Amino acid sequence: MIQEFDIRLFNDVAQIIEQGKKQSISQVNSILTFTYWQIGKKINDHILNNERAEYGKKVVANLADVLEQHYGRSYTLRNVRRMRYFS
Repeated sequence: MIQEFDIRLFNDVAQIIEQGKKQSISQVNSILTFTYWQIGKKINDHILNNERAEYGKKVVANLADVLEQHYGRSYTLRNVRRMRYFS
């Protein structure tokens, strides 16, 4: 049988766990945002060095294909294009 003290302890510990979950989600979102910005910047810098629009289109499409195969649906062509505009 759970006593009143045990319920309060559980509630306190549960609150700590929930707060930790919220903080970790916030940290992950911040890291992902920065990662996507870095990817977009790297792509834009690469394309600008070659100064050709057609080259840029092919680079982004080819890179997105390979990234999606290795890292999943977060790196589709549409998402990689968004990363470029984000940076």
